[in-house]
Amino acid sequence: MAKPASARLAWDIESYDVITPQKEKKRILHAQGDALHAGEMFLIVGPSGSGKTSLLRILAGRHAHGDWQGQLVADGAIADRHPRRATGYVDQHPLFFATLTPRETLTFTARLRLPNSTKKDVASKVTQVLNELNLGKCASTYIGDERLKGISGGEKKKVTGGRGNGLRPDLFTVR
Repeated sequence: MAKPASARLAWDIESYDVITPQKEKKRILHAQGDALHAGEMFLIVGPSGSGKTSLLRILAGRHAHGDWQGQLVADGAIADRHPRRATGYVDQHPLFFATLTPRETLTFTARLRLPNSTKKDVASKVTQVLNELNLGKCASTYIGDERLKGISGGEKKKVTGGRGNGLRPDLFTVR
């Protein structure tokens, strides 16, 4: 593992296996390891099916199925299998409640990610994120969906980023 003591996040993944619909074991990731330090940007590139999303999901603690072997180290200490509080993850196709506003969506997320914060602190943090993302004008507009008119697609992407990164996790992954 590359300099785990000084890294914000380091990993040494031996393998990641899933069971196919045909009940066969399939190896998704082979042995690999690396480390991310504060202020670094890490880019994962590869062809379709090469395991990019699987790696990101393991690092973000979002592997829903499958079995991976290896170790994660966060801030110099061995991390548990689900380092969700320290990570932000933005899915390629995020889910929203169409009848919530961006302010309500970010407030809901903040209450989950910052459970020890007061309502006043959460409201202040949400307002700060809305302002940073230039979402002030649509903060009280429904997010919407195909049946309910709401904010634009670009504004939805900003809300998605605010949910993942705006609350300042230590690691932010985008799929």
